[in-house]
Amino acid sequence: MRKIIIALTLIFPLLSIAAPATFHNLMAESKKIRQGAAKADLATRKKELNILLEKVRANIEEYKKLNPDVAGPEEEKLLLFSYGLEIPQNMKNTNKDSCEEARDRLRINKLGTNAETGTLPPEGEESLAWINLLCK
Repeated sequence: MRKIIIALTLIFPLLSIAAPATFHNLMAESKKIRQGAAKADLATRKKELNILLEKVRANIEEYKKLNPDVAGPEEEKLLLFSYGLEIPQNMKNTNKDSCEEARDRLRINKLGTNAETGTLPPEGEESLAWINLLCK
């Protein structure tokens, strides 16, 4: 009985140390939030985007705490995702010109675009989906 209590005492603090969310988890969450926001008004869509971006930034900070010297692959993907989400977040208007400008900025910044095919990576596609959502 004593051994069980000691083991539980040692295990519970370790369980409270949560690892940051992975890129794939945040991408899935972004899609879910975006799909839910599609039924809402523009103000709610922007609010949901801001909440998502804050969540991504918080996870980047968690990765920085884990390894402050070098950004790992997950942190790099989240950084690109964050940069991409800043484009729709910084849109002042949702008129046709502003929407095209945001899409062009996304394509120009490339966010790791494959130069040969011109396709956006998943984080770029998700950012483009947010731009399209805000512009509809």
